[in-house]
Amino acid sequence: MSQGVVGASNTTSHTQHPEEIDQAFQEFISKYGTRYSTSEEYDWAKDAFAENLREIASLRASGDLTHEVGLNEFADVPPWYYHGRVCLTVKRRVQAAPPSSIDWEAAGALAP
Repeated sequence: MSQGVVGASNTTSHTQHPEEIDQAFQEFISKYGTRYSTSEEYDWAKDAFAENLREIASLRASGDLTHEVGLNEFADVPPWYYHGRVCLTVKRRVQAAPPSSIDWEAAGALAP
């Protein structure tokens, strides 16, 4: 799930009509003061925003929500980018099964 769609927001569900997506994106830009340096960056952010709107609509339509979903300041960022830049990767050590017996003398733990 995208971090761009999780959070407290009163944003209503939007359909996929381009005009509504455009309006919602303009409201997002205004609310968060977001600026894009190039038209390519703007288009990239708008595409990610539209995908996040679709994700919100899908989650809300499922009826299985145990949490609130809506737009937040990351709604113009695709999930893969957000997770790669913001989320921590936790490396887990693989736990091996303990040996069935230990020769403590051979291991050098006991004096001869």
